[in-house]
Amino acid sequence: MLAGHFGVGLALKARYTTVPLVPIVLAAALPDLFFVLFHAIGWESLSAPPAHFFRPDTFDATPFSHDFSMVSIYAGLTAAFGLLLWSSRWALALGWAVASHILLDFLVHAPDIGVGGPWIPLRVGLDLWRRAPVAAWGLEAALVCVGGALYVRSCAAPRGWRAWAVPGVLLSVHTAALAVW
Repeated sequence: MLAGHFGVGLALKARYTTVPLVPIVLAAALPDLFFVLFHAIGWESLSAPPAHFFRPDTFDATPFSHDFSMVSIYAGLTAAFGLLLWSSRWALALGWAVASHILLDFLVHAPDIGVGGPWIPLRVGLDLWRRAPVAAWGLEAALVCVGGALYVRSCAAPRGWRAWAVPGVLLSVHTAALAVW
């Protein structure tokens, strides 16, 4: 759901106009960035490769990057970091961006998202990637379109091509991924 996370980042940028786009988008992708790190050092793992684009790898164990309790901690720490270094608007934008990640992943992931960190083995997920792959793709496209529209509307010169570039590229890449399916 990477494009969807970026779509939420665009919507948050529209709401928190004084916060630059890059930190918001990075915050929205923070659990995925942590997963890459934790997977590289062997703390988290993936199962077999995906059958097709709409069904990404299944996470075997992600107790540190994709867990409701851990992502809540990351959101709180990121918000505190934004508050200490910049302002309450930064704190809200960054905190919401991180928190939104796990909420969106809950919709599309198989039941592989932990609820209690590495200590409680309960896992949840609605598994839209497998149960309704076209709906999952559409949800992600809708997030990019809505977030992009809000972002463009909030820009000082919304008719300029640069305001449309970010959501346009995201939607183009997301649509091009259909060719893999």
